[in-house]
Parts: sequence; C-alpha cells; structure tokens
Amino acid sequence: MDVKDDPKNITEGLKTKKKGGKKVSTCDLCGKTFNRPRKLIWHMETHSGHKFKCAACDKVFKNSRGLAGHVKVIHEGKVKHHCSHCGKGFPTNDSLARHERVHTGEKPFSCDICHQSFAQPEPLKEHKVKQHIGVKEFECDSCPQAFYTKSAMRKHKKSHISGVYILHVWGVYFV
Repeated sequence: MDVKDDPKNITEGLKTKKKGGKKVSTCDLCGKTFNRPRKLIWHMETHSGHKFKCAACDKVFKNSRGLAGHVKVIHEGKVKHHCSHCGKGFPTNDSLARHERVHTGEKPFSCDICHQSFAQPEPLKEHKVKQHIGVKEFECDSCPQAFYTKSAMRKHKKSHISGVYILHVWGVYFV
C-alpha cells in the first residue's frame, strides 16, 4: 500500500493482533504499534505526505488529530484537563500527563544501553543517536551541516528561511 498515492486508502490493510492479551494495531509502513486502531489511523496520516493546515493561523500539522487539538486549545480556548501544579490547560489527558512530568520529575523513558532516564521519548531518541550511534544522518539541503536528529535539522533549516545562517558546531550556534 502506498498512502502517498492516495491518502484515502490509509485504513486499508490495518492489522490488529493480540500481544500479551491486548489488541495491538501495527503500522505496515514503519512497524510502530498502537493500543487503539484509531491511533493507528491518525499515525497513518503522517505517512500520507498530506499536511493539515490551520485555517485561522496557517500552522501546519502532520495529522488531523494535531490540527483538531490545536484549534480547540488555541482558537476556541477549550481545555478539558488542567495541571494541578500550575493550572495550565490541555486538550487530552495524555498531553496533561506529559506536561506534569515537568513538575514531578518523573522520567519513565530509559535508555536500554546505559539506563539514563528521560521525561519524554524525544530526548531519549536524541540521546541514543548522539551517545550510542554517533551518525549525523540528517543533512541540510541548503548547506553542508548535518545533524543527529531530524528536529535539530529542522530548527537549523529555519535559519535559512529567516535569512540568518546559523552554523552549529560542537553544541554552539554561530550567526
């Protein structure tokens, strides 16, 4: 299945299997697993290449769920969950739980190689790449810079758009 050819076909071939007594849905394209078929469908939208643009502010999202959450919180002011520490509002219980780790210091994501712990999954991924793999696989298409993570490369690419070239060497940014 090639979702890039027809984003409407993202639900074709969804596989749900039992794993440890629980139903698990798996993405055929990248192997990522989900505990609910709906979450897999939202994930499949990221493979479609389609971007979901906010009509109010032009911010772009990888899937419809991200856009819907953005509109509810930013433009409609609707929040269902509030942080018990600072009062900040969030559209989902998951996003609230993620935020509350800032206050609690909980670090549930652990490196399977050195056991260093992280509050969020993204820094764990960056850590593994930088500390244990050491390959800068994300190259800027506008200059010779290369980065360990896609997010670092995207941040750098914005400097080309703004007209200010930022060179990143050994953790230091040069303008």
